Amino acid sequence: QEGMNCFSRGNAYRGGKQYELAVADYQTAIRLRPTDSDSYYNLAISLKHLGRKAEAKQAYQLFLQYAPEDDPDLETAKQQIIELGGPF
Repeated sequence: QEGMNCFSRGNAYRGGKQYELAVADYQTAIRLRPTDSDSYYNLAISLKHLGRKAEAKQAYQLFLQYAPEDDPDLETAKQQIIELGGPF
């Protein structure tokens, strides 16, 4: 439950372009729910906005590791990894 609360709060912060606060909440959500692909995906988006490209790429890679095969964000994540300069 707390992990979901952190995820939801992170989404609100990200929506308000408060990316540092969003990152902190997504990291807490991941600590509490380490296989939650959505938290990794949103963490990656927030990190990219902050210019933290290497960390964003890693978060996208972890998203790919945990996301279900039918996740609608798979192709976007792969494209982001390529744009961030790395193989997935």
